[in-house]
Amino acid sequence: MSNKISSRLNILYVIGVSLLLVGCGGTNKLQIQEMLVNLSSSITPFWRLVTGASYLFGLVFVFRGIFMLKVYGEGRTMMSGQANLKGALICLLVGAVLLFSQSMYDTLLFSTFSATSTSPLQYDTNSTLSIDAYFSLLRFISLIGLISFIRGWVMLTHLSNPGQQSSFGKALTHIIGGLLAINIQGTINVVQGTLGMS
Repeated sequence: MSNKISSRLNILYVIGVSLLLVGCGGTNKLQIQEMLVNLSSSITPFWRLVTGASYLFGLVFVFRGIFMLKVYGEGRTMMSGQANLKGALICLLVGAVLLFSQSMYDTLLFSTFSATSTSPLQYDTNSTLSIDAYFSLLRFISLIGLISFIRGWVMLTHLSNPGQQSSFGKALTHIIGGLLAINIQGTINVVQGTLGMS
């Protein structure tokens, strides 16, 4: 027990010393704007990774739904009262949505904002950040929105399992919040227009 505590204290000590030495590197210090621009250059591969994971989750949920339908059919032939069709249908629906996630959120964005894409070229640049840093920040928020959108659909599959902590409200919040974050500039414009801000 004391070995665990001492090893954790050693780790905290090393982290603390490292944090104290952060500013000692040289005269060229990165500012937050430069850090955002550097981070933005690696967002496109992450976007593709998340979209690929969405396709993989979609396939898994479709196969899981088909397997649950098989179990349901066998349970019905045995006159079992424990057969449940809700879980299979939810898995099939979520699997289909995740397989077509690209066209799904494009359609939802068009329905919500009348926008066909979330290109940074459409973004308004009235901000105190530099234009590159502003675009980078918006792209990062869009990536977080994509992850939240997909997570919301995955949370829907947990509704059929008793004892799971997910709820329909949480899943719907992730889906809608993710959609709003994917088109963050449109969301900002809607909020500003609603509140009468310039």
